[in-house]
Parts: sequence; C-alpha cells; structure tokens
Amino acid sequence: MKYVTLFVTPDEPCFGLKESAEGDDWVQHCWVNRDDTLADYMTVIGPASDYSQATPLTLIEPFGDQSVGALMEEAEKFRHDDYGHKRLQRLQSESTLVADAIDQNEQRHNMLHNKTVMGPAGSHARNGFSRVTSQRQIKQNRRDRRGKFNV
Repeated sequence: MKYVTLFVTPDEPCFGLKESAEGDDWVQHCWVNRDDTLADYMTVIGPASDYSQATPLTLIEPFGDQSVGALMEEAEKFRHDDYGHKRLQRLQSESTLVADAIDQNEQRHNMLHNKTVMGPAGSHARNGFSRVTSQRQIKQNRRDRRGKFNV
C-alpha cells in the first residue's frame, strides 16, 4: 500500500527525492513523514521531452537530515546540469567494444573457414583443418586464457 500526501512544506524533514521520466512526463517524488509513515508527494515538472539530457536522480536521506526545500533545490541544480549527459557521450565515443567484437567475430569466421591471412610479414594459409577441429582449437584457446582445464 502506498501512502500519498497532497502538500509538503519546504522546511519539513525529507527522507528521499527521486526524479525520472514516467510516461511522457518528468516527475519528482518526495517522501515525507505523515503519522509515522512515509508518504509520497508527486510533482509533474513538465514534459519528458524538455528534459531529454537530464539524468534520472535519486537522493536518499535515511534519517531525514535534509529539508524538502534543500533536496528540491539540489535536484533543480542537477536537472539543469549537463555533466552526466556529456560524460555519457564521451564514454560512448571512447568505447571500442563494438568494433572489437566485430573484429573478433571476423577472425573467428576466417579461422573456421580456413581463410588465408596475409600481412606485412608474409602469408599463412590454414589448410587441412576441418571446422570441428578449428572449433575445438578455439574452445581450447579460450579455456587456456581463462585458466580452465579439461579433466
């Protein structure tokens, strides 16, 4: 069962605040004490499309040390700060995970299909291996890298 309240005052103790997109709206939930029970006060801040660069936020105050006004002010600063969005873009641009996975898949495909590999040091042709043997070799190499041994 969820308890709700219809009002909060800026100076009363707050036990948590959460901002996130719910459906098409950007919503703020604030939890306060009402008759020894945590009650939820919900505010619709605006359309979620206006806050596309905002990061969802959760602030927990287990002892109610902060006031409602202080947490709402902190959430307001965080909502308009684009640090999280810029950091996420930077991390995504630096990531080589997808490119590495594609290269690894291509190498495995070439090995399974006995393709010739040519490079600056010469060429090497894998002849005479069946696919079953190649797959066994790939699995054995993986076990060796991970430190697992066949028993």
